[in-house]
Amino acid sequence: MGRAGRPQGPSKGSAEEANALAGFLRELTAGMTVRELAERYRTSKTIWGEYRSGAKMIPPVRR
Repeated sequence: MGRAGRPQGPSKGSAEEANALAGFLRELTAGMTVRELAERYRTSKTIWGEYRSGAKMIPPVRR
């Protein structure tokens, strides 16, 4: 039986770089659903869907 969740659609970034970053993020998180990512990183499922599609850029980490 497969994992829960919808298959990822096409990239939606406004630039090729955004789509490349989204593809890289999808590869890194391929084994997790957006629900699992949201719980682990205390964000929303919507945000993770936007990051993975390239619709929203990942904010830089502030130290």
